[in-house]
Amino acid sequence: MVDETSPSHGPLVVNHAIPTKVRMKNKTLQSNSSYELPKDHQQTLEEIETNQKISAYADDFYRYMEANHHKVIFLENHDQKKLVFKRASDSSRYSSKGKQKKKEEMRRRLRAYPASCAFLITLTIADKYQPSGAYDGMRLLEAWEKLSEITADFMDELNKLRSRSGFKKRLQYFRVPEVQRGRLYPHTHILIPGLRAIGDYTKIQKLWPYGNVDFQFVDQASPANYLTKYISKMDGDDFMNIMLHHFRLRMFSMSKGFRFPQKIKNNNGWKFFIAITHASIEKYLYKIIKAGYEQEIERLTDPRGP
Repeated sequence: MVDETSPSHGPLVVNHAIPTKVRMKNKTLQSNSSYELPKDHQQTLEEIETNQKISAYADDFYRYMEANHHKVIFLENHDQKKLVFKRASDSSRYSSKGKQKKKEEMRRRLRAYPASCAFLITLTIADKYQPSGAYDGMRLLEAWEKLSEITADFMDELNKLRSRSGFKKRLQYFRVPEVQRGRLYPHTHILIPGLRAIGDYTKIQKLWPYGNVDFQFVDQASPANYLTKYISKMDGDDFMNIMLHHFRLRMFSMSKGFRFPQKIKNNNGWKFFIAITHASIEKYLYKIIKAGYEQEIERLTDPRGP
């Protein structure tokens, strides 16, 4: 089947015209997945409005990251009479350090699900104005906004289709979003561990009117490796992070049949003490002094910051 979700090389259509760099106040939005427009392309009103919305989302995202950068979290070890601090941004899912921590945590907590045979499904979304009209498609920002909803609906309909064919057990799966290369549209990767056959491909395609459905069977697939691979791809892609932030999308999710083992807490006596910004240091000095950590004040008030 020809994948009509690929960028058109014929007449340009609305929503394919998202530039590689969207410039904002003192910022340049970078994406690993966008592409350049022909120099003679004249943007439509809808394209201009889409770019304006993306710029607004980006400004909001950078304000959030800036505030997080100046937020300091204190951890106290009462037994050792010590106080340490770290930047909130180091734990953010949008930062490189935060993503690395998330991947390490996922590998630890997904050990209960070892590598096995699996079925992989990729759901793409076509442009609303694709020339062939082979799919219903969506507008760019609509696709991001409804991504989680329509993916869940697809899996629900797939389970119903299989049930009518005699497979009563619901499929259990992991899923992760990604920006499609050469476009700014999202697509979803779905991993179904332990499954060898999924059903009639033609019938399954009809459950997803928005674009192409790609199927692949693999002999070995590790849920932890599969998910962390795509999280690694998100690192450094501002556009992906902005969409995750604005539409409150999860970096990955799993069906209810899977149990995510509880995180084992090994804090060695360390616990949360206080969270402050540079602007609120003076307001909380008394609490730090009262707790007996006067030596930390000089470090906090250093112009170079912690």
